[in-house]
Amino acid sequence: MRNEYNPDGKDIRFIDSHYKDLFRIPDGGCVQIHYPDETVVKPCKFIDEYHTQVGYNVFHICQFAEIMERNGATYMAEPEIMGDEAAWKVGRDRILAVQTCEDGYDYTLLDENYNEIDGGQLDNPDLTMIEARKEILAKPDATQAEADAAANAIADSMQALMERADIRSLRELTDAANELLKKNSGKYTDDTAKALQDAVAHAEEILGKDGKSDAEINEAYNQIMDAIVGLKMKGNKAALEAMIKKAESILAENSRYVAATIEGLDEELAAAKAVYDNDQAVQSEVNEAVKSLTFKIAEARLLGDVDGDGQITTNDTVEILRAAAEIATLSAEDAASADVNGDGAADTADAVLVLQYASEAVSGF
Repeated sequence: MRNEYNPDGKDIRFIDSHYKDLFRIPDGGCVQIHYPDETVVKPCKFIDEYHTQVGYNVFHICQFAEIMERNGATYMAEPEIMGDEAAWKVGRDRILAVQTCEDGYDYTLLDENYNEIDGGQLDNPDLTMIEARKEILAKPDATQAEADAAANAIADSMQALMERADIRSLRELTDAANELLKKNSGKYTDDTAKALQDAVAHAEEILGKDGKSDAEINEAYNQIMDAIVGLKMKGNKAALEAMIKKAESILAENSRYVAATIEGLDEELAAAKAVYDNDQAVQSEVNEAVKSLTFKIAEARLLGDVDGDGQITTNDTVEILRAAAEIATLSAEDAASADVNGDGAADTADAVLVLQYASEAVSGF
C-alpha cells in the first residue's frame, strides 16, 4: 500500500538518544526490539524525517530512542530469516509459526499454551519468510480467529508495552522541562520560554486526564521536545557593553580624532545600544552588534598617530619630518592624522606639536 506521507519512498531512520544514526529500514519494514524479558517485532511507517509510526504509535525518533533506553531495550532492523521455519510472538498470548512447504508456506496460530487456534497455507514460494509473515497477517480472506489473533492481539501487546513507556516518559520529560525553566528563569527569550511553558501545561493536562489516548500522549511529548529544541538563550552582553563604552569615550573626545574616521560612529553606537537595551536579544544579534561596532571603532584614527599604532609618540614626529623633507610619502589617512593643526598640510609645524604632545608639554592640539 502506498504511503501518502512518503511519496518518494524514503527510508525510516533510527537513532540513539544522542541523535547518533544507528540504522535505516525501508518504509513498511519492521524493527526488532529486544526487551530484558522478550523480543518483539514491530512494523514501521514513515511519517516524516523526524517521526515514525512504530506499530500503532507515532514517535519522534529521539523520543522512541529515549523510551527504549529507559526500558533497557535495544533495537535493530529485523534480520532476514534464512531457515525453513520461524515463530513470532504476535501478542501477549498468541504465537504465529510459519514453515516452508512445497507450494509456499504453512502457518499455524497458537495460544499461550501452544494450542492451535487456526492455520492455513500461503501459496507463494517466491516470498521470503518475513514477506510471508506480513502477507499472512494481512490476508484479506483471514478467518475471524486469525483476524482477532493477528490484529487485536498485536494491538493489545503493543499498546501495553508502549503506553506504559509513553506515560512514564511524558511525565519524566515534563518534570525535566519544569526543572529546566526553573533553573534558567529569565535566561531564555520570552517567546521561546512561553512556548515551553505552554507545552508543559498541556502535557500536565493530558497526564491528569482519564482515558488519555496514545495520540494525545505522543503529541504532548513532541510539543515539549520541539519547544526545548526551539529555546533561545538571551545574549551575553558583556562584550557589547565594553564596546559601547569605548565608542562613547571616542565621541566624547571627538576633537582628538580625524573627523572622517569617526563619521557614522554615532549611528552605529545607537544601533548597538538598541540591541543592548533589548532584553529579548539573542546571542547572534548581540554578536552582530559587537562586530559592527568594533569595526567602526577600529576605523577611528587619533590626530597625531601617524604610524597608526594607536599611540602618539616621537616615532610619529619622525614620520612627519621624513614626509616634510620628502624622504617618505604619507598615505591620505596618515597625512590626515599628521595634520594636527588643521591647516591642510603635514609639515614641520605639525611635527613640533606632535613632539610636544608626546613629551607631555601640551595636553592637546
